[in-house]
Amino acid sequence: MVVQAYILIQTDVGKAAEVAKAIAQVKGVTLAEDVTGPLRRDRPRRGPQRRRAGQAGRVEGAEPRGHHPHADLPRRPHLSRVRGPAAVVAAALVLSACGGPVELDVPDLSGADAAACADLVDALPAELADEERVETEPDDAPGAAYGDPPVVVTCGADEPEGFGRGAQCELVNDVPWYIPAEQYDDLGLDLVITAAWHRPRLEVEMPADYRGLGAEAGVMAVLSGLVEEHLTEVATCDL
Repeated sequence: MVVQAYILIQTDVGKAAEVAKAIAQVKGVTLAEDVTGPLRRDRPRRGPQRRRAGQAGRVEGAEPRGHHPHADLPRRPHLSRVRGPAAVVAAALVLSACGGPVELDVPDLSGADAAACADLVDALPAELADEERVETEPDDAPGAAYGDPPVVVTCGADEPEGFGRGAQCELVNDVPWYIPAEQYDDLGLDLVITAAWHRPRLEVEMPADYRGLGAEAGVMAVLSGLVEEHLTEVATCDL
């Protein structure tokens, strides 16, 4: 299921582009644009007879009173306009796959790799990173997801970006894991943790929401035993 939401966000003057850029980085948001300019919310126009009647009924020196379409309701201040330069950013947000199963990749695997991944996925725990396993699709995808935003586990992943000869690793329970160097330094980035020295590769995508809580170390510790049992180590890493 796909849900679309279009949200108008008021910002400080000069901050529209910065806010739009930050929103665009939110997981699940596929579009965020700033549209700047003066904003006016018009009141319904009065007819000439009603206007003349209102003018005739005024008391000299009194504050003019605006027409209220429902006299029995309490009067509240009108939101009529925003004055001055651009103070509003109109952000169009398109949120994908909200309120439904998490969509997983289905890598192209050989028969042996597919069998190894099937056994590993069957052995995955009911909880990971203190989050419960959630529904995923398609049914034949070799992976699982946990929590919201989801921590996604995929067996049979491609070689991770930046990985190559001499890549350093995190050794957890004798199993080497690869994390791109830039992700160590920026806690605002999502983590991609890969058992890159094994075949087929096991990959964990962890949203930045879980950073700083030690969740990544716990995930590697839980999954290392399954990697060692079901996958084949084909190389060693540089410590």
